[in-house]
Amino acid sequence: AAVDGFGIDPNEVERDIDAEFGPITDAVWPTEVFLDDEALEREGVSVNEVASWLGDYRLEDNAQDADLAGRGVFAPTDRVFELAIPARMLPGIECGG
Repeated sequence: AAVDGFGIDPNEVERDIDAEFGPITDAVWPTEVFLDDEALEREGVSVNEVASWLGDYRLEDNAQDADLAGRGVFAPTDRVFELAIPARMLPGIECGG
């Protein structure tokens, strides 16, 4: 049965980040990106720049099979991540109820 989900390829996310900014990633999981602080400094890149770039990362950027990105309820131009923020911002965010 369809669950209206899309499998994110973390290896492709890592390749794409490093292609855009230089070799700055330590690891990428479907829900988290870990960056190398020394590499960020060496490449002159901020965490905010990477988060902003990820905010516009699309299914067609992540899918190796172009046909796959347009299946189901998703379009190739749909964003992969609903939110991309630096972890240091998390303690200041409150969830309202």
